[in-house]
Amino acid sequence: MFPFRKILFAVDFSPACDAIVPHVAEMVRHSNAELILVHAFEPVSVMYSDPANLVEFYPVFRKAVGDRIEKFAKENFHGITVETIIKEGEAAEVVTAALKSHGADLIMMPTHGHGSFRKFLLGSVTAKVLHDVSCAVWTGIHDDPKPPAIPYRSIVCTISSASEESRAVIMAADSLAKSYRAKLTLVHVVEVANAAWEVTMSEYRQEMIEAGEKMLAKLKQEMNLDADLRVSEDMVSPGVSKIAKEVEADLMIVGRGHSQDWMARFTSRLYSIVRDAPCPVLSI
Repeated sequence: MFPFRKILFAVDFSPACDAIVPHVAEMVRHSNAELILVHAFEPVSVMYSDPANLVEFYPVFRKAVGDRIEKFAKENFHGITVETIIKEGEAAEVVTAALKSHGADLIMMPTHGHGSFRKFLLGSVTAKVLHDVSCAVWTGIHDDPKPPAIPYRSIVCTISSASEESRAVIMAADSLAKSYRAKLTLVHVVEVANAAWEVTMSEYRQEMIEAGEKMLAKLKQEMNLDADLRVSEDMVSPGVSKIAKEVEADLMIVGRGHSQDWMARFTSRLYSIVRDAPCPVLSI
């Protein structure tokens, strides 16, 4: 898993994309990884209004797109060898196809959340990539772009159970934290019951919290981790976000629920975690 050997950066030339360039460059240099820039384009509709337009303007349009991404690579990744891919099509499909053909082990991309309304929505391209691919995906801060916090000094790893998949996520987080000499915090959120279950579940809350604390302590001992432990009683996304803010996390690492256990149900909350996180999220 880490260090990453080949990183695919989905480029769309947006302000959110520009904001994560320092993160991409840092990860490439830190991991000594190959870098591939991928851009999906859709020629303007007028080009298809007449077949003659397609023949005449398509090569010109494609060359302009190619020149733009080459300029983007030269201006932002000085001293780094960069491969570029430009392809016509829907962005998520182009990214997924590039992943399959080039075998990258990490995708880095923005989330495109802006403004008081759009901050509640996860970009459709990001959501589709998170759903469709099996490799690790790094997503930037969902709200308005903020200055990058790199190199990482505080990493939060959110886990839901002591499953083998959770252990794999912890191992990746521990490896990354050690490589950056960053503080690692393991987080487990005991989800608050809804109002209908309030009376029934209230007597079990303390037991659930203690069970979570014992689980983290056992994982820490068995895996020989140098990590702080935090258990929170909350809804998953706000609970994780709150702790990330308290420990001033620079990166959050979460599992994607590839196996069909409790972690698989946790992945349904992944979009809200990515959306609400106060720092970039690496989902594995």
